[in-house]
Order: sequence, then structure tokens, then C-alpha cells
Amino acid sequence: MDTATDPKHCGSCSNDCTALPGAGADAACKAGVCVLGGCADGKADCNNDPSDGCETDTTTAEHCGACGVAWYAAQACLRQEPGHRPEHLRRQLPRGDAHALRDGRA
Repeated sequence: MDTATDPKHCGSCSNDCTALPGAGADAACKAGVCVLGGCADGKADCNNDPSDGCETDTTTAEHCGACGVAWYAAQACLRQEPGHRPEHLRRQLPRGDAHALRDGRA
């Protein structure tokens, strides 16, 4: 096993890139560091830190369909397929301000 390239043993024997939360099947290992090729449906890597995988649930009001795409408080996050999320019911929050709705700042 090569811990520099093996996604099941990336950087060390016990570091499995494919087992990171929400990681897609194409997670890889490059130079001993996990690289997320993509995230599973309903998940995203909003903090750009591959070590914690795809940590964000994109079915919430704060991250509806993508990082920082927030629904107005009175609306529910609908299915994420095209045509199921009317543009007039959502808004983009600045990165790092994903909790503005919950905190009453948006």
C-alpha cells in the first residue's frame, strides 16, 4: 500500500478518504492528502477543508441546494432538481454568513 496515493490509506494506514462524511465515490489521495472529487447528493464541502469531507447538508434553509444559498425563513427548502426551487424564493448569503437566517440577521 502506498500512503501517498491510496485513498483507503491516505497519509496513514487509518485515513480512508472514501469514508469521509458525504464524500463521493471519486475521493482520491494525492501526496498523502485526501482530495474530494465530489460530494454525495445533498452534501457539500462549504468550508473547503477536505479533511472533514462534505460536511454541509444542502437540504437545510441555510444551504438549500448549495453552500450559502438560503431560503427566506418562512419557506422550506424544496427538492434540488431544476424547476423545484423558484429563484424569487431564495437568496445568496455572503460566504461565512450561512447562519444569518437563524440568527435573525437576514
